[in-house]
Amino acid sequence: PRLTTFTCGHVIPPSNVLTACLSSGPTSKKLDFRHASRSSDHMIDELGRVILNLCNVVPKGFVVFLPSYNYESQVFQRWRSTGMLPQIDKKKSVHREPKNSRDVEAALARYSKEASATKTGSLLFSV
Repeated sequence: PRLTTFTCGHVIPPSNVLTACLSSGPTSKKLDFRHASRSSDHMIDELGRVILNLCNVVPKGFVVFLPSYNYESQVFQRWRSTGMLPQIDKKKSVHREPKNSRDVEAALARYSKEASATKTGSLLFSV
């Protein structure tokens, strides 16, 4: 498969953007985020392990893009029930993109401030 990166006048300089494809997670389970399989507990758990590992190596902040608010809700519910969300939050302060567009700018500012001003950084889930 081919990977295409597209940015259009974003506030993040290209030198700070890394696009990567992972075929498997930390436990060597195949990552398959097609619609039919992405909601399985096994896939959401492996995603959590990938993000937890990234928290250990990314020095400040990073953004995780998810395909919909519904899927984001599923992911957060699963991680709360398994204890993964508190583990991630110990590494980096977790922020979620608000659904209401009026609140997005303030949320992004909070994430950005924490990502650059704190020792541990922050993590933003965005749709």
